[in-house]
Amino acid sequence: MSAEIDQRLADLAARLKASPGEGSDRAHRLRLAALIADRDEMARVLAAPKVKPTVPPGMPIGDDGEY
Repeated sequence: MSAEIDQRLADLAARLKASPGEGSDRAHRLRLAALIADRDEMARVLAAPKVKPTVPPGMPIGDDGEY
């Protein structure tokens, strides 16, 4: 079972690397392929604490307060 999962992950990484694309889409696919291929890096990323993005205080721009 483990060998089958490993092979499917390797196939997925290969497809991600081979997929066409430009800019941030391509960079994202390459990063995912690298994570799939490197178990230590994937474990490190998954173990990292989840950080919520900072939201600035106040109402969103363009909200006039009418509900």
